[in-house]
Amino acid sequence: MLQLRPLAKCFLRCSLGDGRNCSFWFNHWSTLGQLWNVLGEEGPRPMGIPMNSKVSEATSGNGWFLPGHRTRNKKLKEVQTMLLMTSPPDDSKGEDSYYWQTGHSALLPFSNSATWDCLRPSRPRVQWEKVVWFKGHVPKHVFTFWVWNRVLLRLGHSTNTLLGWSSLNSWLSSSSSKAPEILKRLVAQAAIFFLWRERNTRLHMGTASTPDRIFKAIDQAIRDILLARYRRKPSALVSIWFTFS
Repeated sequence: MLQLRPLAKCFLRCSLGDGRNCSFWFNHWSTLGQLWNVLGEEGPRPMGIPMNSKVSEATSGNGWFLPGHRTRNKKLKEVQTMLLMTSPPDDSKGEDSYYWQTGHSALLPFSNSATWDCLRPSRPRVQWEKVVWFKGHVPKHVFTFWVWNRVLLRLGHSTNTLLGWSSLNSWLSSSSSKAPEILKRLVAQAAIFFLWRERNTRLHMGTASTPDRIFKAIDQAIRDILLARYRRKPSALVSIWFTFS
């Protein structure tokens, strides 16, 4: 958690009240962000404001403390201009308050999903999204299935067979009474998961399972998934899968 502090600082903002709790240099209270990031360790000396100062300690009854001498430092001028355009803290405003902000919007209350959307790389939705991340998926199977998509694309298999991602996607998107869509997806993801695990076992541990043993593992996984989810409410999926067992 401590390693995430620099990342959290990017989202944490301070709304000035009396300025007694907000750090002048290290909290994000100004339009320029954290002033320490603007002026660096040389900032306190020309500004005449010690490094551990609160915002309230950078003001007097007449406004902000500003250096009396002229400067050619552009960043220092930016800070001085920002202060002149910012209202000093005031006891009548109450205590300083903190909030979480993503982009230009304050999150009140805090939102995990909005923060994650801001952090993660954003790309357009793909056609096969619902084939992989469908309702009822098994997370550990989904991850391997998702990786397998990239493997297929890298290998450049023909799309005329189920070795191709497009044809596999089309097959998994179709449904029939004997092979419902959700059952196809559960089985496909489980199969890829166990095949990939077998590949890793052979590569790193030097042991191998027979095809029959791998299929039994897949079969047992599907049985467990269906029985766990439909134990109280009977489903055609259970009878369909057990029919071919």
